[in-house]
Amino acid sequence: MDGWPPWRAADAKGAARAWVIAELGVNHDGDPRKLLRLVQAAGEAGADAIKLQLFEPGRLLSRSAELAGYQEGKADDAAALLAGLVMPPEENAKAVAM
Repeated sequence: MDGWPPWRAADAKGAARAWVIAELGVNHDGDPRKLLRLVQAAGEAGADAIKLQLFEPGRLLSRSAELAGYQEGKADDAAALLAGLVMPPEENAKAVAM
């Protein structure tokens, strides 16, 4: 397949180049509007792709997980903190479609 894998795409001079992937992580803080602004900013900065974190807090944490020092005061417990950072699948789909 010509041009595959996509990260080996050539630049205007025909030289292979690396892709820039913007790691969005949970920097959207669970806010769909902020997610879309981050995707827009990544595109404006020249990113070729974005990376999202998809997770289910109940499957990610142990029941004994505690907040880290820098997280204290932001939620009652680690599960609540992560629950506030989950982005619904339909909102992720909007971000990917941009």
